Amino acid sequence: NKNGTSGSFSLFIGRTDTSTGGGVSVTAGSTDGSNVDGGSISFVSGASTTRDGGSFTVVAGEGAVEGGSISITTGIGGSSDSGDLSLRTGSTTGGVGGDITIAVSDSGSFDGRSGSVTIEAGSHEHNGASASGGNVAFTTGSSDYGVGGSISVASGEGLLSGGSISLTAGNNSAANGGHLHMETGESTGGNGGDISLTVGTGSTGTGGKIKLTAGYTSDTNGGNFSVTSGLGFWANGGALKVEGGYGSDNGGNMVLTSGAGAEDSGHIDIASGTPTTGAGGSISILVADSGDDDSKAAGDVTIRAGKHAQSGAAAIGGSVSIAAGQSVQSEGGALSLASGSGQTMSGDVSLASGVATGGPSGDLSISTGAATGGKGGDIDMSVGDGNTGSGGSITIVAGKTTSDDDNGGSITMTAGESTTTDGGDVSISAGAGSVTGGSMTFTSGAGGSSDSGSISLSTGSTDGGVSGSISLSVATSGDSSGSSGSISLSAGDHFYEDSSSSGGSISLSTGIGNHSTGGSFSLT
Repeated sequence: NKNGTSGSFSLFIGRTDTSTGGGVSVTAGSTDGSNVDGGSISFVSGASTTRDGGSFTVVAGEGAVEGGSISITTGIGGSSDSGDLSLRTGSTTGGVGGDITIAVSDSGSFDGRSGSVTIEAGSHEHNGASASGGNVAFTTGSSDYGVGGSISVASGEGLLSGGSISLTAGNNSAANGGHLHMETGESTGGNGGDISLTVGTGSTGTGGKIKLTAGYTSDTNGGNFSVTSGLGFWANGGALKVEGGYGSDNGGNMVLTSGAGAEDSGHIDIASGTPTTGAGGSISILVADSGDDDSKAAGDVTIRAGKHAQSGAAAIGGSVSIAAGQSVQSEGGALSLASGSGQTMSGDVSLASGVATGGPSGDLSISTGAATGGKGGDIDMSVGDGNTGSGGSITIVAGKTTSDDDNGGSITMTAGESTTTDGGDVSISAGAGSVTGGSMTFTSGAGGSSDSGSISLSTGSTDGGVSGSISLSVATSGDSSGSSGSISLSAGDHFYEDSSSSGGSISLSTGIGNHSTGGSFSLT
């Protein structure tokens, strides 16, 4: 009709009050012919050249108990595939493509659940190299000049608990389980997309967790867990940051623990990457500065090797090794150990070997490295200056023993040898003072049931020169009213009644000359 509305077509089945309502069945024609298809059924709503095209609506009937169902099923295939099911909106040349909405209506029951939406690909029940189950693919629309479409998967809200989201790859009883792959899109003119895993906030209880666990196996090794930041082809590589959560009381802890094992536990390696042209990256272990609470000490840094609780020759405790970096062409790295500064007192530095209950305790060795093209490094022990109280002391004490047959530990100080020139000197000086200089005392050890220790001053022997001298002298006095210092030599007294014992002697003798004159003795 060119001037009015075209005619409508309506198909109604009569109503009944006592039996099932009548049905409507539309069936295309079948054929038994060779290499020909069965008839098709096509429903097409009307077109319009000026306004909207006609709608197509399929609605199942209402029911006092349950509403009617709608089932769309493709035809069964005999020797080939079953029919496809395609749901697609029409194309457009001047607007937005139509939407597809699959929605379940709200539930009206108080104690039941709402309807579900299920999308399931086909199973494959036969054996063969290409016998794969069907895929499910969700792909949003692309855009040549704008932003590509998004995919949003959200579970429902709930009064007791929000709905869960579960992503699970397929199980397999004879080979590997399915993979789960998450990847953002690449970009040739900007940044690659981000991946964000965030737990929602809550108002009561503990915050939600994020748990990532590698796979368990009963055959060989468990699965690995790898976190790698992004490659920077022309600039810096991406940073990797792991941080505990902020807390109004205490901040969250961070625990890095290797796996326990029936034999050995796993290792923990912290290493910076190897560069091709620059310096290797640094490793810093730092404790943050303390806040305003003056009742708590600042955080500690503890490095402790493992304890061995069993007995045996090989049951040794773990070692702690700290070594500065080597250099093939220049100076090796320095190793600095310093306590913290403080307003009332600086921190102590304690270096001690471990206690032993069934054998010797560990040795403590301080030595500089050997050098093939220069001198060996120095060892410098000094006490810092102070402006109140006495200056700090240096005390060196050898070990005591309670054994009946063994001696106490010795202290040995030896200057360095030289194979071509003079040997090194040993210089011991007491401190200078604005009033009186410090004293110097050499005392041998006291004896209990036997003799006290001896004191021996002697110069070294020589094969091709004159042996060294021993000089005892008192410095010149600078006070016109006082006496210069004295030199006193006294032998030991004897106070016991024993005719065979006597006081100690003083013996002064000059040197013998086998082929020349003996030494002189001068007393002034």
